[in-house]
Amino acid sequence: MNAPSTDRASGSAGSLHLSVRYIGDSPDEDGGVRRCYRYQVDDTDSPDGPVIGTDLYSGVGAPVDAHAALATLVSFVSAAGEAYGHTMRGGQSENQHLFRRGVAEAAYMNSDELQVLAMDLEHLASRGRRTNEKRSPQGDTPTL
Repeated sequence: MNAPSTDRASGSAGSLHLSVRYIGDSPDEDGGVRRCYRYQVDDTDSPDGPVIGTDLYSGVGAPVDAHAALATLVSFVSAAGEAYGHTMRGGQSENQHLFRRGVAEAAYMNSDELQVLAMDLEHLASRGRRTNEKRSPQGDTPTL
């Protein structure tokens, strides 16, 4: 993983390299704002080139947090890998078309590494939450 930053983050999981970059805000239908991220998923074992998209959004009102966006991307790629495995066994999955087949196959092949990356990102997020809690007012001081 790269150094902490709020507007970009990246990580590797086996042959997969995933990166996100904050590109702006998108208004929500209820008047809120969602953060929009550009993402790229590269499979170093594939000649197909990267998958690039700009359809990765935060929750309404969330701060710019590329590590949280990367964690979301990791879960989507992992879901595509799980769907690939399920369809190999003859099943169907609503997640089988999240990414092209080559990326889904690479996600399936690198599922353990994706899980480690997800845990690393969760650890980073929980460390950030603990830091913010230490900075928060203590006792009965209300926070608005």
